[in-house]
Amino acid sequence: MNSISFNTSFTRLLLLKIALVVSINTIAGKDNIEPNRFAEMDFSSAYNDNDGFYNASNHPNYNAFATLQTNGSIMAWGNSNSGGSGAPADNGYTKIYSTAYAFAALRADGSIEAWGDSGSGGTSPSGSGYTKIYSTERAFAALKADGSIKAWGDSGSGGISPSGSGYTKIYSSNSAFAALNADGSIKVWGNPDSGGASAPSGNDYTKIYSTRSAFAALKVDGSIKAWGSSRYGGTGAPAGSGYTKIYSTGGAFAVIETDGSITAWGYSFDGGMNAPSTGVYTKIYSTEHAFAALKADGSITAWGIDHGGVGAPSTGVYTKIYSNNGAFAALKADGSIKAWGDSRYGGIGAPAGSGYTKIYSTDSAFAVIKTDGTIAVWGASDSGGTGAPSGNSYTKIYSNFRAFVAVKADGSIAAWGSSSDGSTMPPNLANAAGADQVAIIGSTITDITFSNSGSTIASCTVAPALPAGLSIDNTTCTVSGTPTEVRTTTLYMVTAKNAIDNADNASFSLTVNAQDPIISKLNRFTEVDVSSAYNDNDGYQNVSNHPNYDAFATLQADGSIKAWGTSSSGGAGAPAGNDYTKIYSNARAFAALKADGSIKAWGDPSFGGASAPAGNDYTKIYSTFGAFAAHKADGSIKMWGDPRFGGVDTPSNGVYTKIYSTGGAFAALKADGSIEAWGDSSFGGKDVPAGSGYTKIYSTWSAFAALKADGSIKVWGRAGTGGRRVPSNGNGVYTKIYSTSGAFAALKADGSIKVWGDSGHGGGTGAPTDSGYTKIYSTARAFAALKADGSIKAWGDSRFGGKGAPSNGVYTKIYSTNNGFAALKADGSITSWGSPGTRGIAPSDSGYTKIYSTYGAFAALKADGTIVAWANSRFGGEGAPSGSGYTKIYSTGSAFAAIKADGSVTTWGLFRHVGTPVPTPNIANTGGQIATIDFAITDITFNNSGGAIASCTITPALPAGLSINSTTCTISGTPTEVKDTTLYTVTAK
Repeated sequence: MNSISFNTSFTRLLLLKIALVVSINTIAGKDNIEPNRFAEMDFSSAYNDNDGFYNASNHPNYNAFATLQTNGSIMAWGNSNSGGSGAPADNGYTKIYSTAYAFAALRADGSIEAWGDSGSGGTSPSGSGYTKIYSTERAFAALKADGSIKAWGDSGSGGISPSGSGYTKIYSSNSAFAALNADGSIKVWGNPDSGGASAPSGNDYTKIYSTRSAFAALKVDGSIKAWGSSRYGGTGAPAGSGYTKIYSTGGAFAVIETDGSITAWGYSFDGGMNAPSTGVYTKIYSTEHAFAALKADGSITAWGIDHGGVGAPSTGVYTKIYSNNGAFAALKADGSIKAWGDSRYGGIGAPAGSGYTKIYSTDSAFAVIKTDGTIAVWGASDSGGTGAPSGNSYTKIYSNFRAFVAVKADGSIAAWGSSSDGSTMPPNLANAAGADQVAIIGSTITDITFSNSGSTIASCTVAPALPAGLSIDNTTCTVSGTPTEVRTTTLYMVTAKNAIDNADNASFSLTVNAQDPIISKLNRFTEVDVSSAYNDNDGYQNVSNHPNYDAFATLQADGSIKAWGTSSSGGAGAPAGNDYTKIYSNARAFAALKADGSIKAWGDPSFGGASAPAGNDYTKIYSTFGAFAAHKADGSIKMWGDPRFGGVDTPSNGVYTKIYSTGGAFAALKADGSIEAWGDSSFGGKDVPAGSGYTKIYSTWSAFAALKADGSIKVWGRAGTGGRRVPSNGNGVYTKIYSTSGAFAALKADGSIKVWGDSGHGGGTGAPTDSGYTKIYSTARAFAALKADGSIKAWGDSRFGGKGAPSNGVYTKIYSTNNGFAALKADGSITSWGSPGTRGIAPSDSGYTKIYSTYGAFAALKADGTIVAWANSRFGGEGAPSGSGYTKIYSTGSAFAAIKADGSVTTWGLFRHVGTPVPTPNIANTGGQIATIDFAITDITFNNSGGAIASCTITPALPAGLSINSTTCTISGTPTEVKDTTLYTVTAK
């Protein structure tokens, strides 16, 4: 039987009720395909890839880093005054450029956004159509497609734009620019003492080189013209022609003659004198004050002051020379290294051994990568000469004045050197929510999540403000809650900051729509079902409620409850009445919360199906396998259910903020982060860790693990399931904990993993030893970890999915049953592995958006609302409904229930758990009605998403002239009697 009420007042008006649906569309964040593209020029590349530091197209930033993410957003960190903060929050950027104290990013449309020191170019120019940006130490110059130039920044460093167009390339000294025109003529501006005046006349110039305060231009015939500071190479260029390349230090130039000898000019202390006059040299390298030239036979000659000008190796066959401000490091064919120059800059202390492939530098330190991706460093300790990351697989290193950043192929980053200049990484946030979701008002959202491969998050904010009912977690950035507000499609930007306010952003879009009134509050299932326990809680045992294994219960639009399935587990006996707002469960019972905070329970009496606490003001209910704990608004807790599962021993008075559970015990967190536990001691009901500052508690079947704000972990409960052997080296590094039924896996900020607990449940050997993992999933006895690049590593019991994970492919999310996994790709195709009985054969097509599960079967939903199920037929692996339009699937241990947008439900699986979801009619009123005497009424109708209607009745009696249809409940006729507004109840059987 199902009853529904409505009001009528008979005048010629129509009233409609509007209900809400929340539709959430996620925009993938940084998916780590070509991640972390750094600024155009860093310190190391300026020294080592440009034939002289000042020949670089951009002056590298001294004190900050900025990287471009795959969606075109920007992550910056380091000194905030130099651009370490204030990076633009939007995306669509294609390249980043720098001055010494600011950054400028180019968009696809050629517009520019700048940040950092305003006096060094940190203020954005207007307009678009720019193609490339160049810089001096404190000014930018951007080139347009028509060859015109826009300059900004310090006016004394070239920040005033030149006139004209047709320019093809821009060069710079420390504080002046020189632009080459299409006809080979030169235009200069900026500091006249640094080459910003007195450029050579004529044309046919092909390239320009520079020291800190002078330029030298090469002509088509190979002749050279120099200008700028006479002290630093502005005069004294060699006569003649045939030169092909010019090298420079901070104050001198050098060229290789056709016979292989070298001519130099400029400041003598910077290598402008004493260049080798004989020999066949092939290339020249430089520090700020010295040159080093490599011969064809691999020998080296150096000159200049003692910043590498003396002390070059006298023997050996070297293949390349690297430098910083004051020292050189030369690489041999076998990968061994010889360094010389100022000892404070790394002129001594180069690593022994061989196998090194490339050398990088800050201003006064070196870092070298081996073939296995390990890193060695030497030089000034405050500039990265110590503190290199351990581990391997690093592929490239970037630097600023005093800090290094090493990057792995998966996009993960490690930084070291000066903390104020960027050695402390920001968070590296990526949207991990996956495919689009639909949530109904009154239903909790928990899966708008973000992965973090950077430093520990200290705070998360979102802009603009979220719709009412939703909030963002301050340490994980997870967006959750129960939406109650209509909102048009809006792009939200989530900002994560670390302890020193370095920040990163990720985005998602969210839409709150007005929809059909029927679906707003029709068939809202329990807080946790079996599928969400497996797939949305970082491990089945981490759920706030243990899902009911044998029965379903749903909340109707009027707040009444309908239940079906095994009667002894709550499939029968649901309370009458309405005004219920939420349904909770344990394995064999339900508990429903009313609007006034009172509770009604049903199901197995020994599991809490009876004896719910009296009173009201309860705000949420938690459960173990067989007991409930109700949380009051004042922070107090009431227990009931099986004593073996924590149904007694209500904790002492205190203001508790959240409750967690194992199978047989509860643990509650207080506002100060201290913990109290109760229930079976072998399930973690006692021996909680002392102290405060804990932020979250995780669980296996019989052990707890609590995470502190500093990233350290404490455990208690059954030793064999994770209650001991907590990782001891994790202070300050762990960000999240996952679990199987008998083991824990903790994720570090760098994406590496530490496991403990039962070795047969994934707590022993086999866990990955590398880093870059973003999330971990689990069956009862195995883990599967997803990397930022979409690859998967599984470990644990092979019968439960610990082996057989796909070896290739880019996966976006992993789902599980008790002993099988199913992974979803971006194209919606699926791969499954684990126990043959519960992994089954996944569908071979694509287009699936989400996967659901029972204990032993999967069901996948497509964008059009069609469903495919597979694996164990007794658990719902067969019998999925045909047709389309389904929006979400729920489950018990062995049955599925699929819901459509109109609120109708179809079930399949084990019959005694399936029950009949529609044994009675389930009618809903379309809205209030007003009618007028002598006008026919035909539109007082009712939707029915339940079983067939055998009879309809109404109380009190209708006004004269109206009647009710006994099979549709439609009210029609022509009223002949005036009646005041009256509430009528229609009952369908």
